[in-house]
Amino acid sequence: MPTNTKIDPKKPIYPMENISRGGLVGENIDGSKPASYYNRGGYEYIINSMMLIAIVGMCIKIFFGNEISKDGSYGRANSTIYGYGVVTFSILTVMFISFAIFDKIRKIENKGLFDSVFGFLKTFITSSAPSFLTLTILLWVITLNSSFFTRINQGKVAKEYYQLSAGTSFLFLFQIFAIFFYLKTYIGIKTGTISDKKEASMTISRLAFATYFMCAINLVVVGMMTIILNFFSTDG
Repeated sequence: MPTNTKIDPKKPIYPMENISRGGLVGENIDGSKPASYYNRGGYEYIINSMMLIAIVGMCIKIFFGNEISKDGSYGRANSTIYGYGVVTFSILTVMFISFAIFDKIRKIENKGLFDSVFGFLKTFITSSAPSFLTLTILLWVITLNSSFFTRINQGKVAKEYYQLSAGTSFLFLFQIFAIFFYLKTYIGIKTGTISDKKEASMTISRLAFATYFMCAINLVVVGMMTIILNFFSTDG
């Protein structure tokens, strides 16, 4: 039975394309995006993608280039440089993402210039400290393999070096997981996508401690690798 329905021009009409599973997908009353917006195609997607790329880099380091060459043109130094280079790229990318998010939060809060900049720097340094330490060790190892490229590929270093190098690989693997989960949780608290902030803060503290602990061990191991390459390597 047909009915005459009058349309009120003052009443807004919501387009059907905004309807998805769970109802309307738009903005909250205050104009901010809902939590589901950030979890689908947002920063979490990029962080997970970068973590996958970092794991690929670790696989390059661990499973490729384990043979030696007579002329030193390829070998373990290649796999270390390429693999850790990929890991460094992924960590730097996530750090830039966190930088952009914290800068956006600073602008939204619109505090005084000094308080805003100081708070932003404090938050960024605090969240990125584990990443900075890990990047420092990664670049140290990459520099070692670049400096002793031919010797490492030819196998003209002490066998203890390769054992220590394998140990650092597994330490880096755990560090990567800890760093990415740390950053994901930290950004989640700042963006408001995590409801239980108390439990998330405890998780951050545990992840930060684990990262610092593994960094300390890795620093000692890489220091031993440096000593071996400088004083216990041979040209023949």
